[in-house]
Amino acid sequence: MPKKAVKNSGSELKDFTVELAKKAGKILMDDFGKAHKAQEKGRFGYVTDTDLKAEKLILGEIKKKYPEHDYLSEEAGGNPRHSRLRWIIDPLDGTNNHFFGFPAFAVSIALEKDHQIQLGVIYLPYCNWMFVAERGKGAFLNDKPIKVSDVEMGRLPFLCDTRLKWAKKKRLGDLDRLIDHTLNVRMFGSTTQNLCFLASGSAGVFIERATKPWDIAAGCLIIEEAGGLVTDFEGRPWSVYMKNLVASNSKVHKIVLDLLRNGT
Repeated sequence: MPKKAVKNSGSELKDFTVELAKKAGKILMDDFGKAHKAQEKGRFGYVTDTDLKAEKLILGEIKKKYPEHDYLSEEAGGNPRHSRLRWIIDPLDGTNNHFFGFPAFAVSIALEKDHQIQLGVIYLPYCNWMFVAERGKGAFLNDKPIKVSDVEMGRLPFLCDTRLKWAKKKRLGDLDRLIDHTLNVRMFGSTTQNLCFLASGSAGVFIERATKPWDIAAGCLIIEEAGGLVTDFEGRPWSVYMKNLVASNSKVHKIVLDLLRNGT
């Protein structure tokens, strides 16, 4: 007798999330390069009709298939139902890039169970790159395993937060302390993309201040499952609630933390 499918099984959840990211990614690509309706969000960014359309699709699909689950999304906020499972969503990370026609943006969807991220999916639709990680099962790019780099400090690029206008002195101080110990610096304007580049070995370090749960939830798990390390600036284990982030290929992590502490 065939076995019954397990409700909310890992495979079902992963497949659902991957397809959902693809659908949202199609919205981003359909709108890319076109005029947008936008309103200012804070001092240095926008929320656009594309953000809202992609979010509406994602939340609609989740509510239909998993109505009992909680969610936390960048634009819509949350719906605390006190479920053990919570979706953490950024429907368009890199809104400014997308708005101005720069092809560095992503869809990020994570699933948290009992306050621990179990599944992370990030889709870069312009490149058609799908990054997926399940806790304890490794990290993958388009179904192929990925690993962080295995090189020393200074041999690979250093990725840095682009929001230099916020806490400018602190951010420029971080950059000043680290730049001479790295090959060069890259700033892409998309946290999720930075985390994916590190997970797949294209960079050695990424730092960011003022992190938000939807920016880091999926990407931190992907890095961890790719063999990397993520902490806050004090070296404490990562959580979606931390306020700053250091991600690395793990072998250079202590060096980075020491350099950052020397400036505090």
